[in-house]
Amino acid sequence: PLAIWLIAVTDVRTSFLISAIAGVAALVSGGMVRDSHAPSVLRHVGPWWRRSWVSRTAFLPGLVFLSVTAPYGAVQAFLLQFADERALTNPGLFYTVVAVAQVAARGSVGALVDRVRPIMTIVPALIFGAIGLVLLSSVHSQTTLMVSGLLYGLGLASTQTSIVALVVGRVTPRSLGAAMATYTMAWDVGLVLGGVIFGFVVDATSPATAFAMMSVLPLLGAALFITRVAREPEPATEAAAA
Repeated sequence: PLAIWLIAVTDVRTSFLISAIAGVAALVSGGMVRDSHAPSVLRHVGPWWRRSWVSRTAFLPGLVFLSVTAPYGAVQAFLLQFADERALTNPGLFYTVVAVAQVAARGSVGALVDRVRPIMTIVPALIFGAIGLVLLSSVHSQTTLMVSGLLYGLGLASTQTSIVALVVGRVTPRSLGAAMATYTMAWDVGLVLGGVIFGFVVDATSPATAFAMMSVLPLLGAALFITRVAREPEPATEAAAA
C-alpha cells in the first residue's frame, strides 16, 4: 500500500529514487555493524581451490527451503495477471500481509526452535505454505487474498527461520560461511526458477492452475525433511558415537 500511495502522489521515477536512497541508507547502516563475539576459526584453511564451496550439510535443508521459495517466485511473477482475471482491485495487499506474517513468524518461531525439535516447526510451516497456495488459487475476494497471504507468509518465514537454526547448529564455525551461502542460494534460485518454470504452466493453463500445482512443492519439501534431513545425526550424536 505504501508503494502504491507513493506512486500515486509522485511518479514511478521518484519512487525508484526513494528506493535507491533507502538502499544506500541500508548499506551505510549495515557497514556500521560490528560483531565483537564472532566465533574463532582456523586461520590456515588451505588454498582456495581445496576449500568446500558447497556445504553438504546445508544442501538438503536448502532444497527444503527451495520448496517454498520457488512458489513465491512464481507468485511474484503472475499475481498481477491473476488479480486482473479475478477482478481483484488491490493485489498489493497480498505482499503486505505476507510481510506482516513474516515479521510475526520470525519473532515467535525463533524462540520456539530453541525449545523443540526442528520437525515440530518445519513440517507445520510447510503445510501452512501449501494451504496458503491452495487458497490463493481459489481467491475471488480481497479478504481471501489476504488470508492466503497470511498463511503463506507464516509458512515461508517459519520454514526459513527454523532451517537457519538447524543448519547453524549442525556445522562448525569453520564451515559456517559455506553452509549459509549454500542454504541462502535456495532463496535466489527459487525466485528465478519459480517464475521461469511455472511460466510455461501459466501459458498453457492459467495462474490459478499454476498456484494450485505449486502447493505440492511444500508437501514434497516436508517429505524430504522427514525422510532425509530430520534423520541426519545431530552434532551431539556424532560426538557421542565418536
